Amino acid sequence: MRFIGGIMFWHIIRGSLALLTAFMASGATASEGDSLWSRTYGGRLFEHAYTIIPSAENEFIMGGSTTSYGSVGRDAWLVYVKENGDSLWSRKYGGNGHEHINAIVPSGDGGFMAAGYTTSFGAGGLDMYLLKFDAAGERIWHRTYGGDNDDEALALAPDGKGGFLLAGYSESFGNGFPDVWLLQVDSAGDSLWSLTYGNIGVDYAAAILHQGGGAFRVAGTSVMETGAATALVLDVNAGENAVTAHTYQAGSGNLMATCLLPAPDGGYLLGGYAGLPFTPADAYLARMDGKGQLLWSHTYGGPDEEIFSTMAATGDGGYLLAGFTQAPGPSNLDMYLVRVNARGEFLWQNSYGGSRDDRAYCLIPDGDGHYFLAGHTGSYGSGWADFWLVCLDATPEAGVPVGKEVLRRGDGVLGRGESPETEPPATRMLGPSPNPFNPTTAVGYQLPAPGYVSLRIYDTAGREVSALVDGWRDAGSHRVTFDGSDLAAGVYLARMEAGDFVQVQKLILLK
Repeated sequence: MRFIGGIMFWHIIRGSLALLTAFMASGATASEGDSLWSRTYGGRLFEHAYTIIPSAENEFIMGGSTTSYGSVGRDAWLVYVKENGDSLWSRKYGGNGHEHINAIVPSGDGGFMAAGYTTSFGAGGLDMYLLKFDAAGERIWHRTYGGDNDDEALALAPDGKGGFLLAGYSESFGNGFPDVWLLQVDSAGDSLWSLTYGNIGVDYAAAILHQGGGAFRVAGTSVMETGAATALVLDVNAGENAVTAHTYQAGSGNLMATCLLPAPDGGYLLGGYAGLPFTPADAYLARMDGKGQLLWSHTYGGPDEEIFSTMAATGDGGYLLAGFTQAPGPSNLDMYLVRVNARGEFLWQNSYGGSRDDRAYCLIPDGDGHYFLAGHTGSYGSGWADFWLVCLDATPEAGVPVGKEVLRRGDGVLGRGESPETEPPATRMLGPSPNPFNPTTAVGYQLPAPGYVSLRIYDTAGREVSALVDGWRDAGSHRVTFDGSDLAAGVYLARMEAGDFVQVQKLILLK
C-alpha cells in the first residue's frame, strides 16, 4: 500500500478505481439541518479529524492528526471540547514518523481507547496502533500490531469482556495483498485472536458492530483483480475462524462501504458510495435483514459526486447521513448532510463549507435533538486545514439554509479561528505539456507545503500503467516526464493525491 499521511485507506482504494473527483455543487433543498454553531481547532498547517465520541456529560473527544504541533511529520491529536465547542485541552502523541487516529471508543474505566496507525513504532511500514488514555487524555500505554508491510486499524469496538476488536487491513499477513484484518486484544492490549480475510485483490474493513457475546459484524470493501469493487459484510465470532460473508453490488458499477448501523429488528444499514468507473459516484444507503438479505437501497446526489462516510439514527425511525459533496471551484468539497425516513426515502439535504475543502467523517447525537458533525475544514480556521466541529439542529422549526460563508468562525485550540491573512498557494496539477503527445509529456504539480505525493497514470480500464511520483516532495512547482513509448495509443489518466487533494487530468497518446 502507498502511504499517504492523514488519509483513510478507503480513499486510496477509491483512487485505485479512478472514481474521478470532478464534482459540482449540491445545494440545500430545505431549511432543515441548520447550523447552530461551528468551531475550528488547529494551528498554521494541517489538522484532520476523523472521529468524535461523547465523554462526560455534555463533553466530547475528537481525534485525528496534526502537523502544526508535532515535532516531526504527522502526530496523533486529540481535542477535548464542551457542548458549546469550547476546547478544554488538546494532546499530541507520536514519534519520529507519522501517527494518526481513525477511531475512539470508551475504555470502560472512565478513560478511552484510540486506534489508527504509526510509522514511528512497530515492525515496519504502517502498523496498527492502539492507545489507552485516562479521562484527562494522559496516555497510559500504547501498543503496535503488524509485520514488515503496512497494517492499519480503521475501526475499533469494545468486545463486551473488557477487551477490544480492531478492524482494518494487513499487507503483512494473509494473501500478501491488503486483506481484511481483525484483531481482538484484552484490556492490556495483549493479542487474543486474529483473523485475515481476502482474495487476490484488495480487501479492507472500515466499520464494526458488536452483536453481543463474541459476535461481530464488520463492513468494508473487496476490490477484485479486474478493478471491480463490492461492499463486503462479515459475520464473525471472536476466537473462531468461521466467517459468513455477504457481498453487495450496485448494478454494474462499483460499491464501496464506509459505515454500518444496526437496525431495530436485528438487521443493519450499510452506507458508502456507488458509481461506474470513470464517472462520479453517488452516496449510497442500503437496508438488510438479520440474515444479510437486501431489503432496499437508494442513491443520493446530483449529477456529480457525493460520498457518505458516517450515519446516525434519528428519534423518529429515520436516519441522518453525512460525508462530502463537490462545491464550486477546483478540488473544493463541502460537508454534506442528508435526512431520510425509515425506508431510506429522501427528505432533505444541506451542505456546509466555504471556498476550500470541507469534509465530514463522523456524526453523533447528543440526546437533546442536536447532532455533532466532525471533520476538517480548509475554508475556516487558523491554517490550511483544521479540525471542524459543527453543531446541527436536525429538526428546526424554521431557519435559513446554510450556504457559503454562513457558519460562524469559532475559537480554535490555539488562537482565534480566522482565515490566514496570506492566502497559501493551492495544491494543484499543472497542465501536461504537450498534450496530445508522442511519446513523452511533462506532468506538473504545485505544493504549498512539503508532503507525500502520489502521481500515477491509469488506462481507461482503471489499470495502473506508471507510477511517476510516490514519496515525500518539497514545497514548490515540480514536473515529471511520462514516457508512453511502450503503450498503445489512446486516452490515459494522470491522477495526483497529496493529503486530501485529489485531481485527475486526461492525457492523449498519439502513435
